[in-house]
Amino acid sequence: MSVLPSSEIIKAISEAVHRAVVEVTRTDGKYCCLLYAFAGCVLSRRVLQRDYRLQAGSFHFKLKHQRERWMYWSARNNALTGSFHAWYLCSHPYDVEIVDLSSRHYQGIADAYHHHRNQPLCETLVKMNPLWTWTDYLLKNGYVKFFPSQELVDQMNTLITEKPIYFQAAQLAYKYFQSDSVRAKLLSGAM
Repeated sequence: MSVLPSSEIIKAISEAVHRAVVEVTRTDGKYCCLLYAFAGCVLSRRVLQRDYRLQAGSFHFKLKHQRERWMYWSARNNALTGSFHAWYLCSHPYDVEIVDLSSRHYQGIADAYHHHRNQPLCETLVKMNPLWTWTDYLLKNGYVKFFPSQELVDQMNTLITEKPIYFQAAQLAYKYFQSDSVRAKLLSGAM
């Protein structure tokens, strides 16, 4: 039996968090993985009543070029430099949910990476919904790999408490989630 929430819940959480990140940053949300992770983690805990935990560290995903290659987003163990990736997870007795709501930007990041190095644009090989990553499958398929760093998680938690934008995004994501029709169905017991 899957530990994952329904696809309707995943979509509603992903969209609510994305709208909140875009609004508080006044950007498209690219390079805002910590905002996505924090707002998503808070909203997921509240909606699903599960013990989701923020993670930070390195992140690798496969690219398709003339041959398969990896793109590395390698953490430098300093949350203040922004040299890390953030996501969240929930451990279950026999599985782990991994959630990266910023995955809608994987392609743009890969393209920018290759443009900066004067290499041809690439196509990501990540085989998932391009708007979010919410799965227990990533650990098994080898297309995406997450490498957490406890030192970065500790620094990230300090950074979050010092900047109100993180709490603003989380509150706004909950507001958007509440206004979503999926939320209304949940409250009525229809799902």
